[in-house]
Amino acid sequence: GQDDLVVRANQRSRLQFDKLGLVKELLSPPGHSGLEVFMLAIEPGGDSGPEPWTRSGEKAGIVLEGRFELTVGERVCVLEAGDSFQFDSSQPHRFRNPASFGTKVVWIISSDAAA
Repeated sequence: GQDDLVVRANQRSRLQFDKLGLVKELLSPPGHSGLEVFMLAIEPGGDSGPEPWTRSGEKAGIVLEGRFELTVGERVCVLEAGDSFQFDSSQPHRFRNPASFGTKVVWIISSDAAA
């Protein structure tokens, strides 16, 4: 079995947040609690919601297509396709797609959940 090693493109578990204009697909195999990799697809004007996110650990990612506005603490960064990022996710953070076209971001979460 490769189920703990590989996730096939057509078998990703998928979470749809219609109100946010956001779809989250899990790219990493289940059971790897300390490290998770997601694909975020964000509609034009879509965002991470009204409240900033915080959790212990780190987040990183790369913008595959579109435009991605990332706010970490007081800092606002606008990233284009090919740009990447990493930050301490205990800082309040939020994101949105400020463009008139869709955005795709690979979103990597390293958490202290295993500790």
